[in-house]
Amino acid sequence: MRETQVCTAHTKGVMSMALDSTVTLLDIPFSTSFDVHVRFELHHMDHSTTLSILAGVNFRQYCLFERKIRNVSLNDLRATYAEWAERAVEAISQSLETKP
Repeated sequence: MRETQVCTAHTKGVMSMALDSTVTLLDIPFSTSFDVHVRFELHHMDHSTTLSILAGVNFRQYCLFERKIRNVSLNDLRATYAEWAERAVEAISQSLETKP
C-alpha cells in the first residue's frame, strides 16, 4: 500500500482549499493494483462554508472483480465519511452552543 496526499489553497475572492489523497493498493489477486482517490474541497465565501467529498476507484489494468471491488470500496468510503460528517456537525454545533 502506498499513500500520497497533496493540499492546495486559493484565496482570490473565495477562500478555497483542496486535499487530494490517493491510496494505491498493490499485489491484488487477479489484478496488478488499483488506486482509491478521495478529494476534499472546502470553499468559504462571506458567511457560508461548503465541504465536498469526491471519491473514485481507478484500476491500472483489467480486473475480473473490478465492479465488486469498486462497489465495496465506494460503499465503505460513503459509510466512513457519512459518520465523519455527522460527528463534525455535532462537534461544530456543540462549540457554537458553548461560545459566550
